[in-house]
Amino acid sequence: MNKSFFKLIVFGVIIFSFQLVFNFLFPSIILNFKDVIKIHGFIFFITFIVITITNQITNKFSDKTGFVYLGFVLFKIAVSSFFLYPYFSLEAFQAKRVVITFFIVFLIYIVFEVIAVINYLNLKQKN
Repeated sequence: MNKSFFKLIVFGVIIFSFQLVFNFLFPSIILNFKDVIKIHGFIFFITFIVITITNQITNKFSDKTGFVYLGFVLFKIAVSSFFLYPYFSLEAFQAKRVVITFFIVFLIYIVFEVIAVINYLNLKQKN
């Protein structure tokens, strides 16, 4: 379980660094640095919660892991819509950049979560 958290931290730093490099290379599409931090921080925090609770549920009820994870993905989408709501009042072009950036990062973290859950389930099956 600690490996998952270490991997999440390393993964988060890599994705954040990639975003900063991308913003540096393409200054015409730059997001406000504060928005980038908010997006990455929010998604990292939600992903941390999902992985923590999913690992705990897998330890107790390994046959329910898929349902729990599916529920958390739906929860993440709902919470994300509340997170993005204030950005919809911005200028259309800026709001579009924020939403696109958010969902690119969101999908990258979803892939990480899926891989982490599959690895954890495989580890539990071997034991």
